[in-house]
Amino acid sequence: MNKVFEIELNISAEQAWVAVGEKFGETGQWTSLLDSSYLEGQLAPGGYRVCMQKNKKLTERITQFDPENMKLEYELIDGRPPIVQSAGNSWSIMSLGSKCCLVSMRPEISMKWWAVLLTPLLWLGLNTSLPKVLEEFKHWAETGTVHPRKKAMAKSKRKFS
Repeated sequence: MNKVFEIELNISAEQAWVAVGEKFGETGQWTSLLDSSYLEGQLAPGGYRVCMQKNKKLTERITQFDPENMKLEYELIDGRPPIVQSAGNSWSIMSLGSKCCLVSMRPEISMKWWAVLLTPLLWLGLNTSLPKVLEEFKHWAETGTVHPRKKAMAKSKRKFS
C-alpha cells in the first residue's frame, strides 16, 4: 500500500534538493520524529542513514540517489516494527517556477501476512505524522531554522534529563 504526501515550498527546487537530498543524513536536525540522524558511507545507493528515535536505532539504506532528477529512495533495513515486512520511502522535488517547488514523499510499506488486518491503523498513523514531517521540512528548508515542534521536543528532553 502506498500514498503520496505533498507540500509546496516557496524556494527553488534546487534549494529544496540540497535540504532533502544533499543533507539526507541531517534529517534528525529538523524533524520531530527523530532525535538525531547521520550518514554512514556514501551519499549514493548502498549508503546508510542511521536514525535515533526514542532510544531506538533505525537503519535505512539508500536505494536511489538521483540529483539530476531530484529523487531519493531508501529502505528501512533495521528497526522495523515486528508487524512490518518491508518499508521504504521516496522523496522527489519538482520545480513549479524559479522560487516554488513541489516536494513529494511516497512511503511504501507492506505488512507481514499475519498483520495485514492492521494496515488501516498503520496508515491512520502515517496520515497524521507524515504531513507534520513535510510541514517541519518546509519550515527548515524555507527559513533555515527548526520548526517550533522540534524545538519544544528538545526543550522537554532537557527538562527531563
